[in-house]
Amino acid sequence: MYCEHRALLVGALLLAVGGAAQAQFTSEIKGERTDRTRPGITAAGPNLSHRDSGSCPQGSEYRDGCPGASADNPAFPTLLTRYKARPPWNVAGIDFAVGIPSNVVLKDPRSAALPSACSLGGTAVTCSGTVTLDGYDFSLNNGTTLFITGGNVTVQNCLFIVGSNQGAFGKILDVEGSANVTFLHNEFDGSNIAVTPQSGQTIAVGNKGTIIFRYNYFHNSGGDMIDFSDGPQVNILQYNVFKDIGLKTGHSDTIQWCHSIVSNSDLSFNTIVQTASGLSGMGLLVPNSECTGAKMSNVLVHNNTLISRVRDNFATGATVSQGAGPASADHVAVFNNYVDPTGIIRFTGSPWFPTGSYKADLPRPSALHSLIDMRTGSAIPVPSKREGYYVYPDASGYTPALSDIYSISASPSSGALSTGDVITFVLEMDEPWEVTGTPTLALNSGGVANYTEGSGTATLRFTYIVGNGQRAAPLGITAVDLSGRAIRDAFGNRANLAGALRTFSGITVH
Repeated sequence: MYCEHRALLVGALLLAVGGAAQAQFTSEIKGERTDRTRPGITAAGPNLSHRDSGSCPQGSEYRDGCPGASADNPAFPTLLTRYKARPPWNVAGIDFAVGIPSNVVLKDPRSAALPSACSLGGTAVTCSGTVTLDGYDFSLNNGTTLFITGGNVTVQNCLFIVGSNQGAFGKILDVEGSANVTFLHNEFDGSNIAVTPQSGQTIAVGNKGTIIFRYNYFHNSGGDMIDFSDGPQVNILQYNVFKDIGLKTGHSDTIQWCHSIVSNSDLSFNTIVQTASGLSGMGLLVPNSECTGAKMSNVLVHNNTLISRVRDNFATGATVSQGAGPASADHVAVFNNYVDPTGIIRFTGSPWFPTGSYKADLPRPSALHSLIDMRTGSAIPVPSKREGYYVYPDASGYTPALSDIYSISASPSSGALSTGDVITFVLEMDEPWEVTGTPTLALNSGGVANYTEGSGTATLRFTYIVGNGQRAAPLGITAVDLSGRAIRDAFGNRANLAGALRTFSGITVH
């Protein structure tokens, strides 16, 4: 009856009850649907018990969501054991549980009382206003669609399973209007139902406002799982698990943006697992504005765990549009993600999203770096020449930053410096960074530039005072010294400063 929908809550139980349960767990990892009964329910309500930082196995260096997760056991604790390298943070679904906590008793939205800002009409519930929907089972009665049309709405501890009432598009959730919406600890099951090719979607998001998904379990969609459109929007997707997306169409996306106006968005610490036979997905986590008029600005994609054991086209990366017409993007950074690209390598040869064949441009500025292959522990380089249909620089000649530094400028920008003269190096970073201590930049003149200001912002400044006898023609930065100091972002990542090594052709020191 409930199929796979409580999988993330009972994985540890399956591992504990013997060989049959182990076989069932293994089949689920491979993408096969398995029928489940719900675990024992002992309590109801929104008051969840959460893990404290001491119970998070990977420590506290990263703000990975583990302390805020429910105390349920994760479903897939052995999923990463096959790999030579695994992410150094706590991984959603592997180190901590997501989805509906086991102490929640679900209610039928067609018979139980709804909040005053929500109403039932036929096979749909519509909400608009300041409201919390807590603990409803939208899978009953062949599927009840939830429409959110405005207001400030929180949806938590709810179950959504696509049924016959959702029709050819398979859409069980629709967010639109001027709404700020947060989804916490829910489960969204596409139920492996065939959908209209390239139009089918389990979740449609077309609001103007902030949309937040945290600690949710998404799986078994026929087409796209989440389609973002319209805007302006702020998209926050953190600590979720996506499993087996796009079972019934050859052009599916875990997340898709179309006509989207998106800014100041963060996609981090999610787990995406593609293992079901027959999958043919387009992208695992690619901020790609596919339709005309799109604008994507200040988007971060980082610390995600991406597993493709079947034929997917891409893992991650960024571009402006797939030849769909005028669109733009800027300040998009994709970094510190871990991947098993087995299925992607078999098909396209590189997990990075391509330009070239799609006649698309990269966001300007953009940063792409630190995509780690879990099979080897090595970074997968961003292609720097034509490799199949992958080509960087892009069609317009732009090359992305390969570190967390978008650009470096010097002030003054030219001239001959002598003893006592001062020059300031300005590092434009891909996000705000916190600086502790006084990092330095080593210079080919024999001097150093000391960090002076910018902590907590995306602009870091280093100052160099020319010392007696120092010479360089031209002046260049040769190394970054962080001994006993640190530059970290709000999520715990250490800054990649490889892009700091450069020369300034118009500046000499004598």
